[in-house]
Amino acid sequence: MNGNTFASGVFKGDIYKAIYMKKRIISRIIFVSFFTMTLFLQGHSTLTVSQALDSDLFYYQWEGKIKNQEVHLACARQDKVLIGELMLKDGTNMEFLRVLGMIDADGEILFKAYDLNNICVVRMTFWGHIAGKTLEWFDEETQSEYKLHTYKGDVRYAMNREAGAYCSPFSKSTIYYFKADNRELAGIYSFYEMDGVENTGHIDISRSGDNLEVMNYTIDRMQGGHQALTEGESILEGNTFRTHLLSADNSGECDYEFEVVFYNGFLIIRTVSGKSYGCFGPNAGIEGIYVQEPSVG
Repeated sequence: MNGNTFASGVFKGDIYKAIYMKKRIISRIIFVSFFTMTLFLQGHSTLTVSQALDSDLFYYQWEGKIKNQEVHLACARQDKVLIGELMLKDGTNMEFLRVLGMIDADGEILFKAYDLNNICVVRMTFWGHIAGKTLEWFDEETQSEYKLHTYKGDVRYAMNREAGAYCSPFSKSTIYYFKADNRELAGIYSFYEMDGVENTGHIDISRSGDNLEVMNYTIDRMQGGHQALTEGESILEGNTFRTHLLSADNSGECDYEFEVVFYNGFLIIRTVSGKSYGCFGPNAGIEGIYVQEPSVG
């Protein structure tokens, strides 16, 4: 899963960021006032901001047209991560994609839409920027911009019917929880390009220690013809572990800290401080969304 500013050679996402650089100042003002507003929610049941804060989740629904196709995007946000669904409508036919998203340091949202029956297949990658009641959508494949607006229609199922989860407004049985099962954290998590069958990177995790608190990891990521490779161990705290990479010769060339945050069925690698190129070389990085590979046997 790639095509993002977190990990790209010549970053396509940078084009998007350049377009919206001036708009960010306005978006910051909107963000500050956001906590006094009512969330964008379903028609019949309205959830207030205070109620959303109690559950640690925010809910969004947008609708509009992308490439002349009707779309309906629904998602729940916990901190800097989003889980949801994208409904694609073509006449009477409807298709649903599973959506994972991560918010970067500038408040921009990277969305990846996966095949509903195979989380290892990325069907769509796009950037999102919330401006008032509008989601500005930038499609990386076509380098096109679209706008989705807050959904105002009726909703069949309430999105807050289960705590700590994205609950589909389209299907009563579709629920995706945020929290990972602590017993299921070990394994291989892969980074997939759009429409790619082969992954372009992975993180392999095993556990040790009396309480399995030691996370042993190996990260191998190819990007723009450059490889980022590192391994080590760290202590798990909650659902997160951090690692600080430093130059072996104390030259200071490599000074990069990153964190790995586990969620239900995927993890996110995010920069804490420093620049990855000092440790991995130009245009190489490890940030992004990695989905957990199904266990064999």
